[in-house]
Amino acid sequence: MTAFIRFAFSVSQPPVEAAQLINEVTIVGVISTLVLTGGNETPVTTNLPIKISSYQGTINRGEPSFISFVAPHVSDLENEIAARENGDLVLTRTLVFADSQKAPISSVVITYDDLRYDIGAEKGSLTISGRSTISFPAAKAVSVIRVIDRAQVIVNGQPFVNFKMDLKFLADINPGDTFTYAARDYQVSAIFYEVSVRNQIATLQCLDVTP
Repeated sequence: MTAFIRFAFSVSQPPVEAAQLINEVTIVGVISTLVLTGGNETPVTTNLPIKISSYQGTINRGEPSFISFVAPHVSDLENEIAARENGDLVLTRTLVFADSQKAPISSVVITYDDLRYDIGAEKGSLTISGRSTISFPAAKAVSVIRVIDRAQVIVNGQPFVNFKMDLKFLADINPGDTFTYAARDYQVSAIFYEVSVRNQIATLQCLDVTP
């Protein structure tokens, strides 16, 4: 079955334990949803679902993270976003399985930072950016499957191993988590997202922590 990514407003099905399903049911896609919260405004306002066409960013632990989202321009969206200038951007990934079950497996919450309007040849788009230092749960051991590519890189004199993955096979992984791959142990230092309708890639930048 062909893999796909679909951008949507919300997921209505009850959550399913992804860890139980990932080895039992074929993963056929992933849904990415974005919400801008309104709870930090005075007066408090509603959360705003935003339909997105792509996003990219870097997720770090203990250092600022950055994500930018591209959304089709629709009437009054700029005003709706401006009314939530103190909000958080909540990115949620939900796996879709061959039996139609859905499993929300990961949410990233980042502080809304900036909005830019871009005029295209036929229609405009909005780029919505978030920037903040994200708090993650305690680091944990995770599993990594279906690696597309693995490459050694040097960043500021420090050796890392980059694991390129299809987004739909990226489980609930955060910077700081550890995993074993090809008999070696790795700790995730950062996660890079490059996601659109045609390209759904996540890259884990990892330290080799094999004893």
